[in-house]
Amino acid sequence: MKSYPADWQEVKLENILLYSFYGTSLPSSETGKYPILKMNNMDNGNIILNKLSYIDLTDDEFNKIKLKKGDILFNRTNSYELVGKISLFNMEEDYTIASYIVALRPNQDIVNPIFLNNILNTKYYKNQISKLISKGVSQCNINPTSLKKNIVIILPPLDEQKRIASVLSLCDEA
Repeated sequence: MKSYPADWQEVKLENILLYSFYGTSLPSSETGKYPILKMNNMDNGNIILNKLSYIDLTDDEFNKIKLKKGDILFNRTNSYELVGKISLFNMEEDYTIASYIVALRPNQDIVNPIFLNNILNTKYYKNQISKLISKGVSQCNINPTSLKKNIVIILPPLDEQKRIASVLSLCDEA
């Protein structure tokens, strides 16, 4: 039995994304042209800019994996405790991601990225995401296609998402 307002809808994650992409598997270093975000830069739904690594790519290579403000970063491979971490990339500067992170690009005509990030970081959705974990010998993995097909978001109208996101952002600032 549905327990949300009539104008809210259930949508698969895949239906509110423009596309997704993997980061680079090229080695990073302490210097380089572009900063690369790794798992240690993802914390409680936010990006922290400590211990940055860098990578040299051509402009064409970089543009294929360049993050855009509003991208949702999803840690697909790591230890059981860390796999499935999600954070919002909410910056204008040039960054990319490591290969074990997937960038999910939301369709901002349908979903507010701040709202989506906060929803995916709730206990309910973390539990849903954890059900998708495949355990390996030393690492765990969540298939991004499985994530997009199996996670169903309860989505209010866009104006309401923006209001909710605004309140949550104020709470984060406080």
